[in-house]
Amino acid sequence: MKLDLNVFGIRRMMQSGAGLLRKACAASASAAAVLLLCLPGTADAQRVRLNPITSIDSARADGSIVSVPIKRPNTAFDLFAGEDFACAYWRSSGELTGGTANEGGPAPFNQSSGCVDTFRYGGGTGRGFFFFEMGIVGGAPPSDWRKVRAVYAGARNMLGSPGYTAFWHYTVSTPRRVVISAADGQFGKVFSGVTTAFDGSCRDDILVEREGFSLMPMKDCPVTWGSEGFKGKLVVPDSVWKNRFDASPTTFRWDDFSIPASQLNATNYLGANSFYGYLSDYFREVKLRYGSVVLGGAGAPSETGFPLGLELRLDGWQFGTPATRNTQFYELTVVNKSAEVYGAGVDYDSLYYGVSPGMVSNGQVGSWYFDFARNTVFMTGSNTSNNCTSSYPKRYSGQTAGCPSLTSKFGAGIFAMTWLKSPLGDTRNKLFTNAASPYFNPSNPLAGDTITYNHAKFGEFGNWNAQFSTRAAFGMFSSTEDNYLDGRTPAQLGVATYLSNFQPEDFNGVLPDASSAKFNKFVPGAQTNPLSGRPFGKWDYNHDGIQDT
Repeated sequence: MKLDLNVFGIRRMMQSGAGLLRKACAASASAAAVLLLCLPGTADAQRVRLNPITSIDSARADGSIVSVPIKRPNTAFDLFAGEDFACAYWRSSGELTGGTANEGGPAPFNQSSGCVDTFRYGGGTGRGFFFFEMGIVGGAPPSDWRKVRAVYAGARNMLGSPGYTAFWHYTVSTPRRVVISAADGQFGKVFSGVTTAFDGSCRDDILVEREGFSLMPMKDCPVTWGSEGFKGKLVVPDSVWKNRFDASPTTFRWDDFSIPASQLNATNYLGANSFYGYLSDYFREVKLRYGSVVLGGAGAPSETGFPLGLELRLDGWQFGTPATRNTQFYELTVVNKSAEVYGAGVDYDSLYYGVSPGMVSNGQVGSWYFDFARNTVFMTGSNTSNNCTSSYPKRYSGQTAGCPSLTSKFGAGIFAMTWLKSPLGDTRNKLFTNAASPYFNPSNPLAGDTITYNHAKFGEFGNWNAQFSTRAAFGMFSSTEDNYLDGRTPAQLGVATYLSNFQPEDFNGVLPDASSAKFNKFVPGAQTNPLSGRPFGKWDYNHDGIQDT
C-alpha cells in the first residue's frame, strides 16, 4: 500500500505483508500542534463563548477579494455517525486549548459549531480560533479502482469520474460533506456512553459547547471508559527501543504498533491526559450512500467515488509541563480493512492523504512558512521579517496583491504544525546518521527518510475546486496537473484561481495552455539554502536513484 501525505500532503511505499491486509498492517501519522504566544496567561476557568467568524474571504477571477456570508446548516450541529460518535478534550493548561471528535479530522467542526471548541487560543478566556475546520483529505487513482473491481465487480457502479475517489471534510457551509466519521461498534465497548455535561466533573471542560454528546475514553475520566477498559497509547521506554535496535540495526523501525504488549507497562499511559477512538471511511451511514458500490449494498450510489476500507485509530495526548503545555499531539494509525468492504483485501498502490487547514486567524490571510529540517509548518501574521514593501516579495506581472498587512506580524501568535512521523519518513530517523546517537547506523535503509510531508497547496475559499469533479479533487491532492484540470484550461480557471492553486515561480501575465500548467515543485538537493549557503540535502524517498520533490 502506498500512502501519500499532504499538509494538505506524502509519497511513500508501504508494503502490505499479506496482500489481503486483514492483519493490522498499519501506517502511522503523528503530528503535534504547537502554539507560540506572547500573550498573558490566565487562571480564569469561566466558560467563555466566542463569536465565530460568519463570512469567508473569497478571491474572484479578477483578483478582488469579497466577503461571502457562510450559509449555515439547518441545525447547529449535525450528527453523522449515530451512537458511535464521541468527543474528547486535550485539557491543555496553556494558551492553546480545545478538543476533537472521532470524525473528520483534527478540527472536525466549524469553530464553535460542534460539541467542543477546537484549536482555540487564549486559554480559559479565549481570544479566537485558528481554523474554521481542519479535516482529512485524500484519494486514490484508477489503478486502485481496478484492484477493487478485481475482487468486487459492483465497484464499477461508482458515481463520479470513473476510477477516481477523493475524500474531504467540509462542514463550514452547505452542502456539508462527511465521508470519514466514527467507526461502527464503539458505543459501550470503546466508550461507555456518558456525555458532555456542564457539571464541573471530568465530563465537563471550559470548551464544551453543548451537553449530551458521548465522550471518547479519556485517561482522566474513568466514567468514559467502555467495557474494554482504557486502551490509550502507552509509553515506549527507551530501553525497549534500544533492545529492538540492537537485535537488528538494519531492519529496525520506529513502529510502536509492532511492539508486543508484553514489553510495555499496561498502565503507563502517554501524556498528562490522553484519549483514543476510531474513524473509518465505511461507517454504516456512508456505506448506505455508496449503494451497490460496496458488498451488501443496493441501489444507485449517492456518494461519489468508492470507499477504501480504511480504519483510522485516533490517539490524542498532551503534557502539562511548562515547556509543552501549548502542544497537542494527534496521531492516526491507518489500517487497511478493505476486506470488510469488498469481501477480499485490496493492496493499494497509490493512496494519498493529508489534512486541509482552513485558516480563520490572522484575518484569514495568515502567512505559512515551511521548515523541512523540522518537518514543521509555521502559520502566523504577515511581515514578520519587517521586509515587506511595495516590491518585496516580488509580484506577479499585472497583479498588485502583496503583503496582506505590514503590522499583523505575531499579533495572533504562531501556530506550528509538526509532522513527527508518517509513511514517508520519521523525524527520529535522523538518529541513524548521528554519530553521537545510540541508534547510529548509516546503513539502515531509512537513514535518509527524515522528511515527513511533501505536498502543500494554497487555495482561497471556493478556488479549491474539489467540487468540480472527483478526478479534479484527486489531482489537487496528488499534485497531478492533468487530473486537476480534468479537461479545463488555465484560462477557464481564471488568473486568480490559476495563480492561487498552481503558485508558479514566474508569471508574465499570460496564462499558459494546459500542457504547460505545472504545480510549483522543489528539489531539495538542487537548491541552495540561503541561510547556510549549502544545498538543502538530497532526498530520494523511493530509493530509485532519482531525487524527489
